[in-house]
Amino acid sequence: MTAGDLFFSTRGRIGRGAWWAGILGVGVASTVGGFIVLGICGCTLYQQLDTGGRLMIFLLTLALFYPAYCVMAKRFQDREESPFLALIGLGLGLAKAVLDLLGVTGDPWHMNGLDYAFLAVQAVVGLWYLVALGCLPGTGSDNRSGPDPALKGFVGAPLAGSPSLASAHH
Repeated sequence: MTAGDLFFSTRGRIGRGAWWAGILGVGVASTVGGFIVLGICGCTLYQQLDTGGRLMIFLLTLALFYPAYCVMAKRFQDREESPFLALIGLGLGLAKAVLDLLGVTGDPWHMNGLDYAFLAVQAVVGLWYLVALGCLPGTGSDNRSGPDPALKGFVGAPLAGSPSLASAHH
């Protein structure tokens, strides 16, 4: 699977390793983008962003929404669950980004009740995603979304250093 397929297509399935790589990739892009925004705005980590900075963070969130959805959707499909379950966490993140943009939430040094409510709900959803997508195996066979990604190395040619499938049956 190419990076383009991983981040920009919802077709197929991915295993835990590809999910971790994809989520870490989106996380790195988010972190680097956030530091770039701080640099452009002339802010430090200890300052609240002005309206322009909040708008740039919102646009960064929008830009990473679809790649994150594609990674999580394919992993949910590997577990034979609806890819739309990915929208629970992403929808929470997008709603929080809108409220941050509007200045209702988003001051990390003076959090209000709504900030804490989002933090609590996002922590629960994040823990669910961590266990379901990052730890639990997918379905052990082909499903409606495609072949088992864990067996992909066995299709066509054996894995490096392993006996061929033909010799295993003799």
